[in-house]
Amino acid sequence: MVRQHVDPFQSRYQELIEIPNWNEIFENSNLPILIDIGPARGKYLIEMAEKNLDRNYLGLEIREQLVTKANEEVKEKKLRNIHFIFCNASLNFIPIYESLKNRVDIVNILNPDPWYKNSHKKRRLITLDFVKGLYYNVKNGLEIHIQSDVEELIKDIDQTMEFFFEKIGDDFPVISDREKYALANDETIFKRIFRKKIR
Repeated sequence: MVRQHVDPFQSRYQELIEIPNWNEIFENSNLPILIDIGPARGKYLIEMAEKNLDRNYLGLEIREQLVTKANEEVKEKKLRNIHFIFCNASLNFIPIYESLKNRVDIVNILNPDPWYKNSHKKRRLITLDFVKGLYYNVKNGLEIHIQSDVEELIKDIDQTMEFFFEKIGDDFPVISDREKYALANDETIFKRIFRKKIR
């Protein structure tokens, strides 16, 4: 499966989005919300939304054409508990989270771009600055589910997250499109569940 990298530092990705009216997006905006950062086409997220109508799902994706396709599928299926937004999550996650008034209880970050070259690692989503921003803005008890098929990346994520979040597990039931591909090709998938440390 080919990785499609997008440089988040390009000027077109350096804008804060206008926060939507969630009452217009979701049929019931008071339901608990799972935010998925980087869902691509979001096939697995749409499947989850179909099976769990008592929860809302919000995908934040930096590739605009994938967001368009995902929302078209959502419209075709007439789902009112899932939506996708085109944005750079490193800039927009906190404003979006704050607008949802503590209804977010899970954040998925599944298979983030590994950016292998040392000169490119600053482009990774899970940096110390991003994690610090999460810690000081999210509610106690919020869970962050992380997945990667790159061992070097998951080790780096472990070291970065441990400053502010505690690891409480290494498995969760969500099966992403990349995980399906990895399992079909006998590749390893690494999973982590983190929860905000209470200091």
